[in-house]
Amino acid sequence: NKFEKADDYFEKAKSSLASLSTVEQADFYYRYAVYHFQMQQPSQAIIYATKALEIFQTLNECERNITSCLSVLGGSYVAVGHYEKAEELYYTAIDMLQKNNEESLLLHVRNNLGTLYANKNLSEQAIRQLSEVIEKMPKHYKALFLLAQENGKLGNIELANKYIQTGKEIVLQLNNEEYKHHFNILEAIINKFELEQLDRVIQEGIDYFNEESLFSYTSDYCEKIATLYHEKEFFEKASEYFYNSIEAKKKNERRL
Repeated sequence: NKFEKADDYFEKAKSSLASLSTVEQADFYYRYAVYHFQMQQPSQAIIYATKALEIFQTLNECERNITSCLSVLGGSYVAVGHYEKAEELYYTAIDMLQKNNEESLLLHVRNNLGTLYANKNLSEQAIRQLSEVIEKMPKHYKALFLLAQENGKLGNIELANKYIQTGKEIVLQLNNEEYKHHFNILEAIINKFELEQLDRVIQEGIDYFNEESLFSYTSDYCEKIATLYHEKEFFEKASEYFYNSIEAKKKNERRL
């Protein structure tokens, strides 16, 4: 898959690090951190983003690079559950970006801060951050997804569906397979689809996430549908999905 190709590229690039300038080395570490973050390997992302940050902080006129590193570090700390550390990093980045009028990067960090609040089930705080993102970047599909999710948690189903439909149209235009599945699953959960239909939608997503080695999503969605099966007293199905969730979580932890 595309991530395996990227891994080959980074492994080859590592062997020529010594021939790069200091700023090129820092840029490599940053990009490698982003790669690990996208691969759901936050511990590795923290290592390389920290290396990049330490170099950029010794160089002049690298504020933009520093805030990019802080953003990746924040996301990685969210992924390992260190929310206070992540929040501190995000606000440091926001402060720097506001001083330098870096609006597009500022909105990116606000989206990440919204993700943090969503993970902590602080829906209203998440919505406040994400609404600022959408106001300036109406096609930001990740923010649209989280706005739909958090409004769904608060029972604002009509508004959640509006965000879902907008998001689905955007990811279709972008041919973004991953978020196509995220939006489809969220729509099925929020609108309380029949279990058989929900199962089909989630299974399509799981097949894709497994193929792309995105095991934390497999684990989360298996757990969600297992819980619903358990509530309806389909214990055999619930047990099967709980087992699959645990197995996916183990696969993900081996790669952290």
